[in-house]
Amino acid sequence: MVLHRCDNRRCVNVEHLYLGTCDDNAADMTNGSRQSRGSHRHSAKLTENDVLEIRASNEKQKVLAERYGVTQPIISEIKANKIWRHV
Repeated sequence: MVLHRCDNRRCVNVEHLYLGTCDDNAADMTNGSRQSRGSHRHSAKLTENDVLEIRASNEKQKVLAERYGVTQPIISEIKANKIWRHV
């Protein structure tokens, strides 16, 4: 694959291009914070504010899951800071 140091997909300046694998490309996207996350994802059911409320709540995880329309394991992972870590 041809990857871009400048993160501009339309760029054709050879000094900005380099060869890499699909894994290199995925790592570059993740490391460069170009991957959508949080409420910016089209499939997100929660907002950053929801996550803050969930973390601050002492209610049972099952109750929170029903209120926010997600599963209890999602609530557990939010509270354990395994997901939505950017919040």
